[in-house]
Amino acid sequence: MRVLVVIPTFEPGYEPNPAIEAFYRANFDSWLDPAGGFDWTVCLSDFASNAPYKAFLRRYAAERGPRVHMLDGDRRLSATQAFNAVLRTRSYDVAVLAASDTRVRDRDWLVHLAADFADPRTVIAIPTVTEDGGPWLPQTQVAPRDVPSIEIVAPKIFQLVVGAFHRHMLEAFDHRLADRFLAMGNEKGMMWQSLAVDGRAVLNFRCNIMHERFHDGGRHRWNDDQGRAERRRLEGEISKAVNAVLPMPGGWFRYSRPWHEAIAEGLRGGTIRALARSLY
Repeated sequence: MRVLVVIPTFEPGYEPNPAIEAFYRANFDSWLDPAGGFDWTVCLSDFASNAPYKAFLRRYAAERGPRVHMLDGDRRLSATQAFNAVLRTRSYDVAVLAASDTRVRDRDWLVHLAADFADPRTVIAIPTVTEDGGPWLPQTQVAPRDVPSIEIVAPKIFQLVVGAFHRHMLEAFDHRLADRFLAMGNEKGMMWQSLAVDGRAVLNFRCNIMHERFHDGGRHRWNDDQGRAERRRLEGEISKAVNAVLPMPGGWFRYSRPWHEAIAEGLRGGTIRALARSLY
């Protein structure tokens, strides 16, 4: 199985700092050389950090050898968009999006996620995390749990800190995850994408990812305060418009791009796949 690990990075105000570099090196290194004999590649996808941070990334990739690459973009993208940019340049069977402030516990992380994909229905596998898991699921766990994965059933959604996505789903959508939204909107789109290919998403308890932010001089917030305020202003209007024609449990359509437009666009296509395609 070919596994592509994509780590989006974004440090626009970075100043050379040995502690921050050590933090990132330890995070990046943890994803290298997973157990299980998989054909793995790691790509750092940067849109768009400043010159000192990009120089650090280039040095890191050069030091780590041919399995580690860097995609150097020249405009700001969201983490999901930076992930999608890599998918169009690499071959893979499973693609993993990993936040830059995450770290795996041991080399068996991929063995656990690969076990989920042994079921051909599984197209999304989400590990638990030590911080910032979705409030609708038991995604936040302080440690691994030796229990089977559970299916994530809409309207419940995950928080995308780390996620593994099967090629079967991604190639149905031109090798792209839903990426038009912020504030959990993309995760909702990903759930639609999984349904559109008759697949399922699962939450994996055996794979538990450490999510530890380094605040002193680093930046891990993709959503600026002004943008969040504007989205909150629109939430009531959007939710009311969508739920008038398509009732869903509390607030499932209350984020970012007007969801009533996305729903209308998708329903005109007459299929769940058409709906999902409207979200990226």
